[in-house]
Amino acid sequence: MKTTPSVVIRIALWLILLFGGAALAIYLDLRYFKELLFSPLFHIITFFMGIGILKLAFNAAAKGGRELAKKTPPYPKNLECLKRLFL
Repeated sequence: MKTTPSVVIRIALWLILLFGGAALAIYLDLRYFKELLFSPLFHIITFFMGIGILKLAFNAAAKGGRELAKKTPPYPKNLECLKRLFL
């Protein structure tokens, strides 16, 4: 696989934003929320809250997928619509 300079730049920017955001989050947590950062009870509570939010997100995605499957035509018919829209 050959990578072009634009792909390398995009990957580098993505990594900078990812690790820079993580570093900023840790810095702000240490500065303003030090008690919560080292509290096991806080992490247990937020873990279970995160699991609940993840379950809601998966349910919403499944429901949205079923709705789209009902409303969109099958692939071969839809291909002509896509050609008219984008070509």
